[in-house]
Amino acid sequence: MNIKTLPLKSYDKVYITLDLKQSWTLLEIREQIGAALDYIAEKKLFIISEKAVGSAEYMDFYLELREKIFMDGGLNPPPNTYEEAASVTKTCMVSIAFYTIGIKNDTVSADYLCGSDGKAFGTRLKTRLVTYLYIQNIRLLRLMHKNADEFKVWKTTNEQILQNGFAIQDIVRSGISISEVNRARIEKDADDFRDYKVCSDIVCMKSNSGKPNLNHNSQIHYRRTSSYGQLFEDEDCRELLIDGKSKIKKTDSLEDTERQIRRTLENVRLLLEQAGMTYADVLEATCFFKRKEDYLLYTKIVKDMGIEDFCSSYAIYDNAREEFLFELHATAYCAIEID
Repeated sequence: MNIKTLPLKSYDKVYITLDLKQSWTLLEIREQIGAALDYIAEKKLFIISEKAVGSAEYMDFYLELREKIFMDGGLNPPPNTYEEAASVTKTCMVSIAFYTIGIKNDTVSADYLCGSDGKAFGTRLKTRLVTYLYIQNIRLLRLMHKNADEFKVWKTTNEQILQNGFAIQDIVRSGISISEVNRARIEKDADDFRDYKVCSDIVCMKSNSGKPNLNHNSQIHYRRTSSYGQLFEDEDCRELLIDGKSKIKKTDSLEDTERQIRRTLENVRLLLEQAGMTYADVLEATCFFKRKEDYLLYTKIVKDMGIEDFCSSYAIYDNAREEFLFELHATAYCAIEID
């Protein structure tokens, strides 16, 4: 269990990541989740969201397992999402990350948004200056073909955003996915409706005064690279959402993985630097590899760079574009003061 904490004036941000690359059974996963929930209860933390990464065939097993664990503990399961990817060690799950906060005073409040079934589909976090809306859920939808899928999924998500007092321009992170298995079924039989699981991961932010902060939803880049960061802040901290990758030029070899990994990590370092941060400020991160064998090469590179401790989630992911052999998704924070 990897725990990273950012102490702030009004509340503490605490990321708890369960590295599951050595957890070979659902019983071992259950024990890790139980230990995390014990820690959360002991520290009186509020779970903002939960994100699991694992293989497609284990999604239903995991969802049933987590619901039983929470219900056995007398707790309502928090909003969650599931990203499909394979483990570097062939275990059924890659990682589970809990984003939690420890509230210190009454200027900060958090509550769950629940549907008609009583299940939480999102969280509202309100600080003195801004309010966040986190929509993280796994829904069952009747879908027909790919074009209709995207429209229907975003239509229902937009309705949730608008119904909770936010606008589309308040979105600072958006991610919606349909499982690979289901997508293949849609392509095979495009005229038939089916039930599909759709995973949403949306974050919105707005100023409580109606006026955006200086760094509300601004995007930063390192020169003309494929890496970028989404930067925003409240009265206590600055947050940077990072999508790190390095595009291989036509003169590069696709086999030159080491150069791409090093270049991506350097791009991310420079993005962090622009936001006044370093790798030490990364609280949550997942590295994605196109090929399993590149994980060992990565461990050597980060050790050489002295940043081997910043990430605890590693996955094999069939990226959409062949030229990206390595990608890094991360969230970094640093404390600030705004009058």
